Amino acid sequence: MPTLYVCQPPTVHPAGAGVAGAGSAAEPLSASPDQRREVSFRLSAGLGYWYADFQHEPRMGSGASEASGFSGTGITTSIAIEGASSRNVSVFVELLGSFLRDPSVKSPFGFSSAWDGTYGLISIGPGVAHYFDRLDVYTSATLTLTRLYGKMTDGQLGYGANFAFGKEWWPSTSWRAGLVGGLQVALDDDSYRGITTSIVPSLRFSSTWD
Repeated sequence: MPTLYVCQPPTVHPAGAGVAGAGSAAEPLSASPDQRREVSFRLSAGLGYWYADFQHEPRMGSGASEASGFSGTGITTSIAIEGASSRNVSVFVELLGSFLRDPSVKSPFGFSSAWDGTYGLISIGPGVAHYFDRLDVYTSATLTLTRLYGKMTDGQLGYGANFAFGKEWWPSTSWRAGLVGGLQVALDDDSYRGITTSIVPSLRFSSTWD
């Protein structure tokens, strides 16, 4: 009797099953964009409006120019090193600076003029940020030591705080780009005019590497 041959359909193996070196379908090939690494590095830069108010007028005979405050639009930039303490909370150290050229000055008699030169406000300190992953937004607060400098000021070391609200996008799994709205607040003791109160709201572009 002739031998009967029965055709069987080819066996189909699930992807990666029993095949050495194959990845599982349940395992991602790359990191999820909403999972920040343990350490990240952020740069930001943009425009800020600096308003400074002096506690009192210079003492007579000090040689300092009379002014009750100054203001103007300048550049605000920051550098931060951040470490994730949990999925939604991170701590960081931030260095933030605002810089203004030839600010407008208000005299005690209501007259306006301008001071020559560049003025700067430097703030550095530790902060904490909270991330809302589904929205890719975050809020942060920083306690800072500050220093005000410029041709017509004599600021000593002061203190202040920075606040921020940011929105980020993920061009890649290791790089975030975004926008951040910030507020820099500082109190600096000026030897000519007492406590100088500085307020600098800003809008900046940011770039973060994980």
